[in-house]
Amino acid sequence: MSKTHRSSKRPRHPASSQVAKARCVALCLGLVVQSALGDITYNLNFNPANSPEEQQVANSVAAAAAFYNQYGSFNKHWSVSYNAGIPTAQANINGDMGFGGSR
Repeated sequence: MSKTHRSSKRPRHPASSQVAKARCVALCLGLVVQSALGDITYNLNFNPANSPEEQQVANSVAAAAAFYNQYGSFNKHWSVSYNAGIPTAQANINGDMGFGGSR
């Protein structure tokens, strides 16, 4: 007399394998996207030693870039200018930033 043994494993639901595949694809894409991104870099188009205001702008830009680079990954370059004639600040999506005398 032969006994039939039941498997203790539950039958796999077809959707669970699709979810597993989707997670794998998302992970792989995330790794590819992460490797394509980079840090924020910047250049100062002024000498921070010229005035306390310019030094403050330079310090603020350095702190902002460090913050973004610590918590994210961006492939962006900032071109930073100081001009006392700019009322507060101005910037565009290309990374050009101008800071002025009224903060």
